[in-house]
Amino acid sequence: MRDGDLPYLLVLKKIPYIGDIRARELLHKIGTPQEVFKAIQKKEVKLSTSTKKALTPAILQKWLDDAYSEIDSMQKNDIDYLYIGDPAYPNRLKHCEDAPIVLFYKGNITWNAPRSISIVGTRTATPYGLDFCRELISDLQVLDVQIVSGLAFGIDMQAHLAALDQGLETVACLAHGLHTTSPASHAKYAKEIQENGGFVSEFPTDAIMVKKNFVSRKRIVAGF
Repeated sequence: MRDGDLPYLLVLKKIPYIGDIRARELLHKIGTPQEVFKAIQKKEVKLSTSTKKALTPAILQKWLDDAYSEIDSMQKNDIDYLYIGDPAYPNRLKHCEDAPIVLFYKGNITWNAPRSISIVGTRTATPYGLDFCRELISDLQVLDVQIVSGLAFGIDMQAHLAALDQGLETVACLAHGLHTTSPASHAKYAKEIQENGGFVSEFPTDAIMVKKNFVSRKRIVAGF
């Protein structure tokens, strides 16, 4: 995809009346994000009457302006993106019906690594659970696996730290924008994670963390 299509891709991501499933269908049927945007502008896309009324020219233009602001924010925060049509997009995640049409990321991530394992668990792990997680990853080191988790307290963070200790790539999937690190206490590990893997999110740069984001984040962790 051309970078010139990025603003229109961000608009599609933003429109609450469409969502990832419908956006993916439109991209497959119509073509590029810009072509889909123009089709929506011209009301050539089949939408409900209420949706058509809500998608006024002024609203669409505002969202497009917002998209350019988002791109500026991405550049300032060294955030890159991966479009669902890109060859590098995670193959397993593509099989998910509501796979994000765009992933935002920071770091040096190996997309579609030969061996990738997702490890998540309780935030209140026991010493036994933490030790088991560390030993498991130590045993996996010989396979040169990529460790994927969610940067949360407990098992998640232990998985990332154990991967770093073993010299393995680790990817943190976040439930908010990549402008920050949450929990804040884990920010001290951000540089090392970014240099030995990275951070991934489906949410715009400055998106805050809300409860429902954790549910949608799970499909990315699982589909990596």
